[in-house]
Amino acid sequence: MIIVYGKDSCPKCDAAIKILENNKAVYNYVNLSLEHNAEELEIIKKKGHRSVPVIMLDDKVVSLEHLFS
Repeated sequence: MIIVYGKDSCPKCDAAIKILENNKAVYNYVNLSLEHNAEELEIIKKKGHRSVPVIMLDDKVVSLEHLFS
């Protein structure tokens, strides 16, 4: 399962979602801007990620190029 971690008003997040949808990929989106996702935000930060989107496949961070190459 693909999981995309993103935030509100994030053009790169919007672009990633558009690419996933254009490729008919099945994914879950976690909006880190929402208060109830604060725990996920802390996990992402502890793993060293400082920008979004963070795209994960089977608990590994991947690029969109990796998914569709």
